[in-house]
Amino acid sequence: MTGYAWESFTRRLLDVGVNAAQGLIRIALLIALAYVLMKLLRAGLDRLEIFLIRATERTESISGGAAKRIKTLLESSGPSAAVFCGLLSS
Repeated sequence: MTGYAWESFTRRLLDVGVNAAQGLIRIALLIALAYVLMKLLRAGLDRLEIFLIRATERTESISGGAAKRIKTLLESSGPSAAVFCGLLSS
């Protein structure tokens, strides 16, 4: 292998390595950002649940009925999760 070919090979190998490292860093940052956003979203939904339960306690006729409906709506296995997953897949 000539000197020029060796230099060209190492230069290209270094370029590929740098591009791969940049891609891995970008993917890791996106995963970390998604994790933080999911934690913030979960905290926000928990606060919304508490707010809605307190707001409906005064007007409900059956004790605890509205709280059950709100918890069902905001749980991860509830209908809103199905809608959200449907939006993500489209």
